[in-house]
Amino acid sequence: MIRTFRFPFLFSVLLLAGCAGGAPAPDANDKHGPAQPASQGPSVLPAPSALIGNDAAAVKAQMGTPELVRRDGPAEIWQYVGPDCTANLFLYRDASGGALSLDHIDVVGRGGKRMDAAACFADIEKGRGG
Repeated sequence: MIRTFRFPFLFSVLLLAGCAGGAPAPDANDKHGPAQPASQGPSVLPAPSALIGNDAAAVKAQMGTPELVRRDGPAEIWQYVGPDCTANLFLYRDASGGALSLDHIDVVGRGGKRMDAAACFADIEKGRGG
């Protein structure tokens, strides 16, 4: 005679179903709300032409922290990456060797294709969820 063990099987199924219940309900007393992902920078970026001539602090305030910073002699290249392009911002030290300011912007689309700087900035915003 074959005995079936329905109770252990049923108990196992209910136990597994309880584990797949999803996230707990938010706490009504939580004043901070649900956790938000860390921002990579402003969600609305300025027009690229508006950045030219700005010092490093102003560029960072408007663009956020670059994904990559490369120091090359008197220059720094700040790289911002979107889903379909990369913007390289070239900052140079002033004549006295002091403060950095943005001299020019070079953008490259996916696969090396040329791309308009404004379109690339829009792509970077899109990648940030903006």
